[in-house]
Amino acid sequence: MKRRSTFIFSCLCFGYAFLYVPILAMIAWSFNDSRLMSVWTGFSLRWYQALWQNEQIIDAALLSLRIAVVSATFATLLGTLAALAMTRLGRFSGRTVFSGMLAAPLVMPEVITGLSLLMLFVSLQDLLGWPAKRGADTIAIAHITFAMAYVAVVVQARLTAMGRSLEEAAMDLGGRPMGVTLDITLPLIAPAMLSGWLLAFTLSLDDLVIASFVSGPESSTLPMVIYSKVRLGISPDVNALAAVIVGIVGLGRIGARLADLLAPWRARLVACDPHVEEARFVRHDVRRVGLETLLREADAVTIHCNLSAETEGLIGAREFGLMKPGAVLVNTARGPIVDAGALFDALEGGGIAGAALDVLPEEPPDPQTPLLGLGDKLILSPHMVSANRGTGLRMAVPWVERAVFAALRGEVPEHVVNPDALPRWRERFGGRNLLQPPTERTAR
Repeated sequence: MKRRSTFIFSCLCFGYAFLYVPILAMIAWSFNDSRLMSVWTGFSLRWYQALWQNEQIIDAALLSLRIAVVSATFATLLGTLAALAMTRLGRFSGRTVFSGMLAAPLVMPEVITGLSLLMLFVSLQDLLGWPAKRGADTIAIAHITFAMAYVAVVVQARLTAMGRSLEEAAMDLGGRPMGVTLDITLPLIAPAMLSGWLLAFTLSLDDLVIASFVSGPESSTLPMVIYSKVRLGISPDVNALAAVIVGIVGLGRIGARLADLLAPWRARLVACDPHVEEARFVRHDVRRVGLETLLREADAVTIHCNLSAETEGLIGAREFGLMKPGAVLVNTARGPIVDAGALFDALEGGGIAGAALDVLPEEPPDPQTPLLGLGDKLILSPHMVSANRGTGLRMAVPWVERAVFAALRGEVPEHVVNPDALPRWRERFGGRNLLQPPTERTAR
């Protein structure tokens, strides 16, 4: 008996050590003055000070707490009702299906749950226009969906264990069903409901996989932020990219593609484009704002609009005056959209921190242009990505093939540079399809 007790005690100690030693080690190393986890240089509270100054961590923690409280409360209400239905309504039509659907979140992989909820929200957005964007609301709904199953199991176990004798006695003494439920049943299952609430709160606070599927760029929970920091290297004193606001001027194909590329980085995206429908902003999780608001809020302003009378000189001295001193400007669209003189003044005077251009009003630029003397405040690259033999041929050959085959079919090719020749061409060929066999052309 003593040997058996020693074995059980050893297993218990090993289990507790396996669970809590890593946590205690992490707590101890959090007081290390060094940035490295492998070198102890002395006791310090510097990282706790950095933690309280890290707005990204604080905002993510507060968001996680709000979502956890809301989802745990609703999951407890719905889970309790489901447990009452399973234990107090007896056999009813659809009971087996209801029981299976209630237990499905317990055994279904989180990836499947997250993906299915994402597809549901996208379908609802297309059909009903709701939700307008994915964020805290969609995360809370997703957490309620899987947490209520856990609450239902806990409350159902309590209802089954306590039986119905007290409720039946209260009914025999003249109690009404609603009164018996409120005065007898709920007080008896209150500890189970509290346990279910705490379990749902913990599951919501700890969830990473499902939240990653149904969240938006402005709704990073604490587990998501911690995971991103672990992947990129933990640094308590550096704000992650999720704190950066990117402003996109022109949400066409290139601007929308940029928004998609920035989405995994959890950057907050705002865009200005009066010629694009609202659905595109919603589809790419971009907040629609006016140009002035974009310039005031954005840490990086990137331009992707066409050159026209409306956009020529769009970014001038007034617009640079609205931007943050630490903001940067990126222009890969057309040079005349940005006033070169105003850009030089803004960079020289510290109005903005920097700029990156691959287009200029005059190309190639004059070697004496003031912009070339700004040093590391300005990055310049030639707007010549496709100007090489390989890329040029890959772009030209398919276009030439389409044009030649269209002409042989008797159709007018796209982008004809001498449209004055079209009447004579039609008169000579008469819209005949030269690709057909001679017999078919004769028959026609």
